[in-house]
Amino acid sequence: MSATTDKYGVSYSDDGLTLISAPPDLEGSYVIGLQTQHIADGAFSGCHNLKHISLPQGLQTIGECAFFNCKQLTSVDLPNTLEYVGNYAFALCIKMTEITFPDSITDLGLGLFSGCKTLQSITLPSTLTYIDAHFFEGCPTLRTINASGALCTQSGMLCSADKRTLIFCPPQVAQGKVNIPEGVENIADGAFTNCLQLTHIHLPSSVENIGNNVWLGCNNICSFSTASDGNFTCTADGMLCTANGTLVRCPPATQQTSIHIGKPIIAIADGAFEGCKNIESITFDIALLTLPNHLFANCTSLKQITLPSFTEHIGHHAFSHCLSLQNIELPTTLISIGEYCFCHCEQLQSIVIPDDVATLSEGTFDGCTALSTVDLPDTLTSIGQECFCGCLALTLIDLPRQLQTIGGGAFANSAVQTIYLPQSVKAIGHEAFAYCQQLTQLIIPQHIGLTDDMIDNSDNVTITTTK
Repeated sequence: MSATTDKYGVSYSDDGLTLISAPPDLEGSYVIGLQTQHIADGAFSGCHNLKHISLPQGLQTIGECAFFNCKQLTSVDLPNTLEYVGNYAFALCIKMTEITFPDSITDLGLGLFSGCKTLQSITLPSTLTYIDAHFFEGCPTLRTINASGALCTQSGMLCSADKRTLIFCPPQVAQGKVNIPEGVENIADGAFTNCLQLTHIHLPSSVENIGNNVWLGCNNICSFSTASDGNFTCTADGMLCTANGTLVRCPPATQQTSIHIGKPIIAIADGAFEGCKNIESITFDIALLTLPNHLFANCTSLKQITLPSFTEHIGHHAFSHCLSLQNIELPTTLISIGEYCFCHCEQLQSIVIPDDVATLSEGTFDGCTALSTVDLPDTLTSIGQECFCGCLALTLIDLPRQLQTIGGGAFANSAVQTIYLPQSVKAIGHEAFAYCQQLTQLIIPQHIGLTDDMIDNSDNVTITTTK
């Protein structure tokens, strides 16, 4: 696209309809050309000293990341001709305190205000028919949301117009104890994300459904309470459950160090114990075929756990960042282990993978810096990418004779000294053994086409091929 540049160094398309880019040193206030209908992606990105922008009537679209990281930008007046604002358009505008969207808007992108840490007030267009909690990510000081049309607010919380769905609660509204308004039937995914000052939640009898990650990052919740005639109840030790026995959430700030999971609990939701930093031991007295995703993620004090009988699947990130976990016995019935299941379990020392596990997923033991002993079953056929990446104590590993694939970065930055690849191996990923400074011997089948990137920065290795 051919362009012309004004005296401030801002470039426009020759017809003046599109503002293409602005120089990083643009500062103070700037008035956009009156003919402009479109601001291109990233046009003002990184203009750190831009404080105010004047947008013309007739402007129709603001592109992705258009004002990304404009650190001094305090205010933007959006014209009533604007129809679309792209993803992350105002992300990291850390001095912006309020914004009003005109009713001409028909579509808003994702993460518009990610990292806008002083944003306090947002007025949404009445034409907006749908929005979710991700729209408000990274706005810790948000207090006021004004909404109309298909949306409304009650008790400071954003809801659907019929008040049956609670969409999002601003962090500055969720202070201390919060009562979910009577009449709310659904709490949407991520509705209370990163409400750091939230300590107690009360659910009325009307609540029927609770979405995923509703209290993600709400690390100071110490208790739940429920209506006596509702669809949810609390156990004696304060855990929130459905009336039919699904454990929904343990309060992240629970003071209990030992948890016993037994009847009447019959199922567990994803992330039920995520971020419970005081729990040291957990025992199960129920049978679970699947341990949910993120179940014990970031339980940084967890040292002991007895897994339930007959478990066949462990979800992704189930034990990620369990920094105190040293050993865990996996049930012999286990078939699959999810991605990054044990990543950054920095004190985990040894692991025995059961015989029926055929694949180790991506990042399963990534960052397990103390892991020194790994027992792999003969039936294992695949090791996923970054599976043992950063395992700084893992000096020796015996690869099974049926192994077929090794993913990219699988052993990168580990302490392995000798690797013998069986004849069954068919494929090795990018940087599989890169940055292994202690690797001195790599024995590899002749049919494998070894490339330099597979051993990048493993400077001490000697390659031996076998027929």
